[in-house]
Amino acid sequence: LEFEYFVFNCGLHDVKRTSGEEKLAVDQKEYEENLRTILELMKDKKVIFITSTPVERERYPEGFPFVRYEDDVVEYNRIANNVMHSYNVEVIDMYSFTKSLGLCGDALYRDHAHFHKQIIQLQAAYLAGALSALVKRESV
Repeated sequence: LEFEYFVFNCGLHDVKRTSGEEKLAVDQKEYEENLRTILELMKDKKVIFITSTPVERERYPEGFPFVRYEDDVVEYNRIANNVMHSYNVEVIDMYSFTKSLGLCGDALYRDHAHFHKQIIQLQAAYLAGALSALVKRESV
């Protein structure tokens, strides 16, 4: 399989906490190791990482099988940023972009972690612009 760029994100499934147990699906050390493994596998490719989007604990209804906490997302994005920096991998900060919209709750989310169509369209435009800028910069 041939491709020039490998663009990826991971984190939201890693920060799931099973309701009642409160144990992370993937602990911080394993998350970092997983990122490093991915980057080693892609060492001959141009890699771009996209940070995880914000979450609101309040969006998870009572009895939902898992929850996510904003502090975990922030920490896992920090870990990812550090790893990407150590490998000289470009990062597109979808977390900060989404936060910059200044919206929360029902104005942002259509359920526990998924955004309304209008928000997704803004995120897509941001992502397309950021990718385009990175590709142009590489071709100069």
